[in-house]
Amino acid sequence: MPPSSKQREAIEAPVGPVLVVAGPGAGKTFCLIKRAEYLVRNKGFRPARLCALTFTNKAAEEIASRLAQQFGVAGGEITCGTLHALCLGILREFGEHVGIRRGFGIADEDYQRGVLRRLGVPRKQMYQALVLFGRRRLQDHLLGERDERIFREYLADLRRRNMLDFDDIIGLTRKLFLEQKHIATTIGSRWDYVLVDEFQDLSSAQYEIVKTLGEKHRCVFVVGDDEQSIFSWAGANPKVLQDFESEFAIRQPVLLDRNRRNSRQIIETARRLLSANLTLFEKKIEADREGEYEVTAMSFSDDPTEIEWLVKDMQQDRKQQDRSWGDYAVLYRRHRIGTELEKRLIREGIPCRLARGQALMEPAHLLDRARALVPDQDDLLAAMRVYARQQGRHDPDTKKAWRFIYHVENLHGLRKTHETLGTLVEALLAQRVGRYRNPLEEVADDLTDPAEYPGAEELATDIANTQKAGKPIGVATSAGLGFAIRGVLAAAGYNTKVCDTEPSGNEDVVWTHDKMQSPVFPVTLFKALQLLQSKDSNDSLREYVTFDLETTDKDVSDC
Repeated sequence: MPPSSKQREAIEAPVGPVLVVAGPGAGKTFCLIKRAEYLVRNKGFRPARLCALTFTNKAAEEIASRLAQQFGVAGGEITCGTLHALCLGILREFGEHVGIRRGFGIADEDYQRGVLRRLGVPRKQMYQALVLFGRRRLQDHLLGERDERIFREYLADLRRRNMLDFDDIIGLTRKLFLEQKHIATTIGSRWDYVLVDEFQDLSSAQYEIVKTLGEKHRCVFVVGDDEQSIFSWAGANPKVLQDFESEFAIRQPVLLDRNRRNSRQIIETARRLLSANLTLFEKKIEADREGEYEVTAMSFSDDPTEIEWLVKDMQQDRKQQDRSWGDYAVLYRRHRIGTELEKRLIREGIPCRLARGQALMEPAHLLDRARALVPDQDDLLAAMRVYARQQGRHDPDTKKAWRFIYHVENLHGLRKTHETLGTLVEALLAQRVGRYRNPLEEVADDLTDPAEYPGAEELATDIANTQKAGKPIGVATSAGLGFAIRGVLAAAGYNTKVCDTEPSGNEDVVWTHDKMQSPVFPVTLFKALQLLQSKDSNDSLREYVTFDLETTDKDVSDC
């Protein structure tokens, strides 16, 4: 669907600060993606100099996917992720300036509750305590004497184990920016344009971080909706939209008022519900599509009664409409409701899949299946290997099984790197707490064949011909990056010389081969060197296993 006139106004706005206020389904993320495309293709911005931020991991994954569709390989050069992820990377790099030791771990909610339990906080008060701690750090909220004491003990417990929680990630980054202005300037200079999705979900502390990133160039594009701010409990403040409008001197926000996702019935119902709210921006959301159903509201005396009605209603609707079970989705407010609903659906023989991480069939079930598959096998790891191989590589449980095996086996090598139990425990506690994440697995789909990278083969041929002719490769060093590029080439075995030719435009280096000169990006060089390194390799190796020696303390026999 082509952009509407209002969307085009946002996408093609003059370079500089832009505020887009949009209702639900009006294409906020669409505008952000198209704005990035417009900046690269029409305004000469390099993808690597763009930073696109959002509030949730799911939204970040969607933006990264859509950027990849728009830009192909170059889309991977755009910094894209959640603000928490960006700040985490900043603390990994500069955390020592705010008193954080290298190698720190991230405490999830279960770990936080464990700390509170050790401090004697009753279970029913833990949630409220964590909310207060967040407000204390991110909103400068004053705590009572007792809460302040527990807060300080809580932080001290985390720091002893070299741990941060999620509020620390934002709070310490803000502190870093405030106390170390030169570091804030260094980080901000990494990008020429910052784009932020779901801006209304930012807290005041998060807004300060974004503002710092765009302080020098003032090229910040934000999209949000003051009426969709649902994270006030986590410190979100939709007034940051007005703060941005004022501090970045926005003359007129772009208002997107055409809903392209929902039916007219849903929009009108939502508008009636929101009519009593105080709005920061005047907008009237409209929708053209007529829905098949009217919006209805039901009330029930308890959860079992609601679940009973829900299951029967789906069964009846399926018979009448001849739909598949995959056409139905159920949203609920508490995990406990989903667990009870899943039990009932299973009893009724209705296929269902609960949100990842909350289904009944989790680790305990996985172990039981492995044991049942190999009942005579006393070795659990051996049974798990048999199970993983028989499930097939595309089964989601296969990954879980192999991860279990790797983690257990890694304990042997980890033990050998520590002389005392205390240091071993500290090392385990410093690791990330929560669901296992494999960085390579997360970017596997982004890995590309060097031969498919634009300009890589041509550059590889040029380098090879220059070397064959016995001539050095000229590198311009006036832009600074050339010194590092010369080091890379030297490490790869190529002769270089300093080239007097000045870089053109935004290019960092200029290569000289014979009398030809052409600007080249560092990534293109890396891909070209990959091609040159692999040209003589044997192509017969189709299946192989990679061993990580460090997991066994570089003990080859153990590995």
